[in-house]
Amino acid sequence: MKQFLLLSLFLLSIMVACEKAKVAKPVADAPDVSPTPHPATLPDTGVVRSKAQLVYAPVYSNLRSMEDAGDYLVSANLSIRNTSLDKGIKIHFVDYYNHKGKLVRNYLKEPLEIEPLASINYFVKLSDREGGVGAKFLIEWSCSEAITMPVIETVMMESSGNRGFAFKSRAVVLRDVRE
Repeated sequence: MKQFLLLSLFLLSIMVACEKAKVAKPVADAPDVSPTPHPATLPDTGVVRSKAQLVYAPVYSNLRSMEDAGDYLVSANLSIRNTSLDKGIKIHFVDYYNHKGKLVRNYLKEPLEIEPLASINYFVKLSDREGGVGAKFLIEWSCSEAITMPVIETVMMESSGNRGFAFKSRAVVLRDVRE
């Protein structure tokens, strides 16, 4: 009797499983789902564009953490990212100034082209004290036509042992040329 009961339960569970496994029929009223378009094909909705800019990027390479403590040095990266999908930009100069507003160094000997969606990076060493507490970069870029503005940021970081930190600062436009 136990065998009959077990066999009956087994057959019943198979029938129930088969009933649940039936393939769903397509719904005639289901909406047509199209894939999301590639971002390059989306319409332009009025993004601010520029042909050229002079940009100020702050660098916080010397920090003070306590009143009587000395400066805390961090390294800094300047990142220039061309956001245009189809136009290159020309970088005319990348100049590094100290806290007194004096030019410390020119990072470019001649203008440089950055291809569409490409990036460049400049580095200020941890040991570089020349910038002081108010270091900054001045960058000038241009394009033959108005484009989406590049993203220009400084990223400061320091790590030693098992601790570290990083923070960033976005550049601000000092002069702008639009069509």
